[in-house]
Amino acid sequence: MKDKGVRQIEKIEHQFRPYGWSERFHDATRLEKRGKTTPYSIWPEDWKKIYVKGYPRLDSIPLKKEFSIKMKTPLDQVLRSRKSVREYKRKLLTTKELVTLLFFSGGVKNIPNKDWNFSRRFYPSGGGRYPLEIYVVLYNDTEIDKGVYHYNVKYHSLEILKKGDYLKELQKGLDPSWLLDANMAVLITAVFGRNQVKYGDRGYRHILTEVGHLAQNISLVTVALGLGSCALGGYLDFAINDLLDIDGVNESIVYTMIVGSPVL
Repeated sequence: MKDKGVRQIEKIEHQFRPYGWSERFHDATRLEKRGKTTPYSIWPEDWKKIYVKGYPRLDSIPLKKEFSIKMKTPLDQVLRSRKSVREYKRKLLTTKELVTLLFFSGGVKNIPNKDWNFSRRFYPSGGGRYPLEIYVVLYNDTEIDKGVYHYNVKYHSLEILKKGDYLKELQKGLDPSWLLDANMAVLITAVFGRNQVKYGDRGYRHILTEVGHLAQNISLVTVALGLGSCALGGYLDFAINDLLDIDGVNESIVYTMIVGSPVL
């Protein structure tokens, strides 16, 4: 906990420099003391359940758990080779590569005693709340038809939101020049209430931390597969949310990436 002297210095600093919304939020959601861990036996039901999004009325593509042998690439080689790729060449993205990328980045790695509420994924999540959802837009040289898809993590399937070429719609939200020769975009959203029901406004911090964990998985798995990726921070929220038909309030885009075959 900060003493009064430190707080007074910070107050004086704020008088001489801009104090933006990000600083206000960070300040308002800081912890002043450690709380006691709440025993699982008295957790409310909303803390115990792992919620996932699904589109049961839409057609879906079941994905087999048949993975690329390239996932055996040594970890040190993957780490040394990771970089943001901005130039791509046209090359077919196979279904096996896509399945491998989705599963080892954001898939479910185990379900103890077949109890979904204890399931775990390949990245950490604050309180095991898993507020993130993964969408992919396939638009160039892919074995699976072009379109906008939602990755149903529980059933390891691709739910078909929209079939067809949505590159132009995607370019309304992302820098057009970088997309042309890549295969697809990975769009990660957050369903904020899943996390904030337990952590309140501070849960937003956890969401941003968590999406970084997931995005790093995507980045490293693409390298192992011989692919490239690039995170794009300058996306237009409203355009991406419109493409995915989400409201931008209860669920909104929080991270965007493109994936393709790199120019070596």
